[in-house]
Parts: sequence; structure tokens; C-alpha cells
Amino acid sequence: MSWDPTERHEFAYHRALAPIANVAGPRTGWDWAALKARDLLNMAMLAYPNVVVDLAMSVRRGKKAIRAVAQRLDDPAAFATALATICRADD
Repeated sequence: MSWDPTERHEFAYHRALAPIANVAGPRTGWDWAALKARDLLNMAMLAYPNVVVDLAMSVRRGKKAIRAVAQRLDDPAAFATALATICRADD
């Protein structure tokens, strides 16, 4: 599956959608305390996340306001490259 940079892109996680324009960008570092923040959605489950993406504005997921999403990815460098490319295309 390929993506078209002219299409509208969304950052999706657990049925909460955020326009790609709402993605502030990936964090360069974090600690365990940061992963316990109430406004962070940790999707890494049992593994320690290797990617955390901050949102410019919070997104509601039920009663919870999400400002960041953590995930464990097989190739975090490729994700960062794709995210940067999509963000530039969406500007």
C-alpha cells in the first residue's frame, strides 16, 4: 500500500483521530515518569516504547484527553521519516 502526499492524512490510534496538522512531532527522549502521564496514551502495552509523538492540541478518547501517543515499532527511524514527509506534504 502506498500513500499519496496530496491526500488528507490523519494520525489514528485506538479509534481517536487527529489531523496530521495536529501532530507536534516526535519526542527525542522520555523517561518512565513521562510515560505515566495522564495525557499520554501508551500503546506499547508490555514493551517499552521506542516512539512518542506529541500532539499540538489534545484529542478526546472517551473522557480522557490525549496529548501524546507512545508506541513500540519495528522500525522507528522509518516511521520518523514517513511522519516528517507526511507533515511536510500536509503543510
